[in-house]
Amino acid sequence: MARDTTGAGDTFNGVLITRLAVGDELDDAVRAANVAAAMSVAFVGARAGMPRATEIEVGIKA
Repeated sequence: MARDTTGAGDTFNGVLITRLAVGDELDDAVRAANVAAAMSVAFVGARAGMPRATEIEVGIKA
């Protein structure tokens, strides 16, 4: 359930560009960015919702 969508787009873009910068393929980078953005809306506030890299990896595997 979404609590606050503030920062979801920023989270998506930040994760996408970071994953591309480290050499991920586009499909993998988009998948990680989608997972991160989906996770971010569960919290109130942009900064509070940004997941850590380890949390994103767990979300990808789920």
